Formats: sequence, structure tokens, C-alpha cells
Amino acid sequence: MLQAGEVDMITQTPWTSVAPLEEAGFARVDVPMPHDVALQFNLLDPDVPWADVSVRQAINYAIEKEALIDQLFGGVPQEGVWLLPWELGYDPSLKPAYPYDLEMAQQLMADAGYADGFDMPLYYPTFMEWATDLADYLTSALQATNVNVEL
Repeated sequence: MLQAGEVDMITQTPWTSVAPLEEAGFARVDVPMPHDVALQFNLLDPDVPWADVSVRQAINYAIEKEALIDQLFGGVPQEGVWLLPWELGYDPSLKPAYPYDLEMAQQLMADAGYADGFDMPLYYPTFMEWATDLADYLTSALQATNVNVEL
């Protein structure tokens, strides 16, 4: 609708559409929004490997977030902490805690007793255009820690 001249502004533009719209001469205004891409773990079963905080930390270290944002999301969203400036509890000194560090990820997995890995299901929304690519990326990234992701 924007390209057809039917509207003057759009919000929540799909990340993959931002660069083509900019190349077509449309202006971009970034507004801080809550992060809507997250890996969540079901911790109701204490016997699953990811119930161990070290395993969840290892998974976090194994994900190269900057590359993921650049390659999959066109560099549009930014990694950050959960709270936004207008939210109660926001602290501008907080920074993302888990940089990409594959050696650290592998060491944490070994220390937790999972050097040989494990199988982990991953459920993702199929109605989002980028979700399948993200699931594929996570599958590939976690193989480096011997986690076999079952989509």
C-alpha cells in the first residue's frame, strides 16, 4: 500500500522489506519496540537438560546474535535487554549478557555433563515469514554444541 501510494506511513514493517523500501526512496524512522524474538524454555520438567541454567547459558553463547540480526533481519532490530526506556526498572547500563563465544558454550555444556549433547524440540510460529529461517539458523548454531534440534 505504501509503494502504491495508498498510505503515507506504515508501522511494524517486515524486517526484510526495510532495505528495499529505503532503496525506493522511502524514509525510515526507528522507534524502540519491545523485543519480539526470544527463545523460551519450558522448565516444568526438572529432568530435561535445559532445566540446568548452565545449558541455557551455553545455548545463549552459541547463538551469534549480531550475525543473525544482520543476515536474517537486515540489520533492523537491535539486540538489547528486555526493558525499554519508558518501562519501570529500565537501566541504561544493562547490556546483553551473552556475546557469541562458542568455546564458552562448549565448555558450559561439558561442565553440565552434556558434552555429547542431547535432543531438544523447537516449536516456532509458522505464520511469521522469518520464523522458519530463524529455526533453521538455531538448528545449525546449536549443532556446534551437540544439541540436536527437532523442529
